[in-house]
Amino acid sequence: MFPWQQFQIVRFERGVALQRTTNDSWRYLSSASRLEVPSPTLVQRDYGVRPVVALGMAGSSPYEMLMPSRSGRFLDIYRSELSLPLSVSFAMGAMIYHTKALARWTSAHCADFAGGGAPHSESRSVFSPEEPYFEFESLLSAVVQGYEYTTVPLWKRYGTTERPPRNFTRAFELAPRIPVKIRERLQRRHDTTYKRAKDYRDCIHHNVDLGSASWAMMERRDPSVWTVLIRVPDNPETKSRKAFTFVSDLDALTLGWEFVSDFFAFVDGLFGAGTLGSS
Repeated sequence: MFPWQQFQIVRFERGVALQRTTNDSWRYLSSASRLEVPSPTLVQRDYGVRPVVALGMAGSSPYEMLMPSRSGRFLDIYRSELSLPLSVSFAMGAMIYHTKALARWTSAHCADFAGGGAPHSESRSVFSPEEPYFEFESLLSAVVQGYEYTTVPLWKRYGTTERPPRNFTRAFELAPRIPVKIRERLQRRHDTTYKRAKDYRDCIHHNVDLGSASWAMMERRDPSVWTVLIRVPDNPETKSRKAFTFVSDLDALTLGWEFVSDFFAFVDGLFGAGTLGSS
């Protein structure tokens, strides 16, 4: 059982947040009424959202911990435990920072909306914020940079004595000494995370930003709890505002957080024990 009693606030996907009032009670911050539950575990069951950030106190100092999207230790702690090239560690720090900032914005907006701006007669409200897209775009850049920063250490470990290729994809494809099982795991990370994150990043850097082409939606999940969806397009590879589709209802926090967790699992396979997020 997760030791939730160590924390005061838990921020979930879609802006849902709880604050501990006693050892056996947690209050929804994104609710217009004083709705409470006995454990954060029930939020995932009732609303289908996962915990992203947990806030606690060390003496009189607050701290935030980023959870993995699948399994494993807090990502802040895991980063501190690995012996990493400085540039890779720096990129991981940036990923953690921007994911926490995005979670903070979504939960704060839901709390403000529930506390005063929520329409009483409607269950949905569409708006066009800028701040969460600023964070999402910065997060994408950190993820792609993180992969690129692994080019040299990847080549040193599994490549040849020749100079390393100029980018991560070429180093991964050409390194002749990657064991089969590790290559299979790293290939999945490359195909599902690096390439996807790079499609978004390249679209932003060279064609069209996501914020001006997307929108967000507040949604009432029961009579009093509000959530927010920070929409991002399904198909950034089209590099066209007119061609973007939003059929999958992708959320910026969820997508970015999963990119970050996948990168940590990739780094674990390269520098660590290969057990973090073993999927």
